[in-house]
Amino acid sequence: MNTNPEILPAVQGEQLPARQEPSLGVMLQRALEKDITKDSAEAIKVLAEVYERMEERRTKGEAKAKFFAAFTKLQRELPVVVAEKVVPTKAGGVKYTYSPYEEIWAQCRDAILANGFSVGFSQRTGPAPGECTCICTLMHEAGHEKVNEFTGKIGAGPYDASDTQAAASAGTVYQREAFCDALNIIRRHDDDARKKGSPITAEQAASLRERVRATASDEAAFLRFAAADSYEAISTAKYAVLDASLRRKEKTSA
Repeated sequence: MNTNPEILPAVQGEQLPARQEPSLGVMLQRALEKDITKDSAEAIKVLAEVYERMEERRTKGEAKAKFFAAFTKLQRELPVVVAEKVVPTKAGGVKYTYSPYEEIWAQCRDAILANGFSVGFSQRTGPAPGECTCICTLMHEAGHEKVNEFTGKIGAGPYDASDTQAAASAGTVYQREAFCDALNIIRRHDDDARKKGSPITAEQAASLRERVRATASDEAAFLRFAAADSYEAISTAKYAVLDASLRRKEKTSA
């Protein structure tokens, strides 16, 4: 009796290869190789449609996986942006500091492009009267994209600005916020400038307190983020960031 394992693999306790069913692509190819009748043409059409949907899902899944892998790598490479542009008070002090979009982009551009990403923007009015929404679309070369929106009030804009200029000014600010939210860009305000900032007004403090409670936010965490012991001690340098953070929560809970 021959006990050669190459001849009798089952006797030696090995499993024979499982019989594999033909893939949808193979079935479609075999159908196309035969003489096509009216009935087979209908079957081929159905197979082709199913195959196309499966390929589309596979391609989208691969693109999404590549997007998230590249995004994870990008997060490790993005710098912390230091807000150095000063907005002065009438008395000559520092009202607050910020980083314009152009400066943020200049610091983050190389890492973004090196990881296969590009960024696009669009803008629309609303959803409420007197508001505008900026849409930041983060696109990856593999084909997947992520969309992030930021909405805020248009306001009066710079001194003596027209309605169009006011909307453009607000759009520039919300473009920056939508961009930073989409990429999770951290902005650090200069400590010296923050110390020079004056406390917010009593009306602003009362408004923040009311909005924090209305959105069921953690008051202790909010004040820690504001670097203040109380709402009245919040610096004007932090007000714009805190206001924007609450706007996002108000939009979500609306």
